[in-house]
Amino acid sequence: MNNYLYFDEVFINQEVVRKIENEKESVGFYSLPEQNIDNIIEFAQKQDFSNIVIIGIGGSSLGAEAVYNFLNPKYHYSKKLLCLDTTDPITIENLINKIEIRDTLFIAISKSGTTVETIAILKYLDTQINFSKENLVIVTDQNSPLEKFGFAKNLNIFNIPQNVGGRFSVLSVVGLLPLALVGVDIKKLLQGAKETKDNFF
Repeated sequence: MNNYLYFDEVFINQEVVRKIENEKESVGFYSLPEQNIDNIIEFAQKQDFSNIVIIGIGGSSLGAEAVYNFLNPKYHYSKKLLCLDTTDPITIENLINKIEIRDTLFIAISKSGTTVETIAILKYLDTQINFSKENLVIVTDQNSPLEKFGFAKNLNIFNIPQNVGGRFSVLSVVGLLPLALVGVDIKKLLQGAKETKDNFF
């Protein structure tokens, strides 16, 4: 038992704990609760769209969608968060037909900027909707093809931290931006995350 800690009736392998402690220096996920989110809040406060549509799959949409679906039954947000996470033409058409395009902000999210499904959906919508800085936001890595697309169209661009993986990005701009846009108090969300992190370590 020398290699284990006895904590709250659970044996914890000390080597595992040391590895996690060391990870904090290189894995960006651990520092997300302390990040500066002023630019996200400032941008969100300037928007007044009834519909926020994420164009993205996997970690680019599931985190924000899960938080929204968890909180909405209690807080009853007046704005809707919707996700386009499939290339199925019927699903895309149904979603587009049930929203008012002029009252919708689209957020294209892809860490690599090359996610095939996301780019395919974006390219299709770009032929159907007059995308501009007013109704389309880009969230991606620096220097990605998607960022270059955003620069070419003079869009608002938010970058994902390089050391934050897509599957662990819900507390980065990937999740925080759409959640702030629908009215979630992202400061409290990060405060809760920090309390959980502090308790863990």
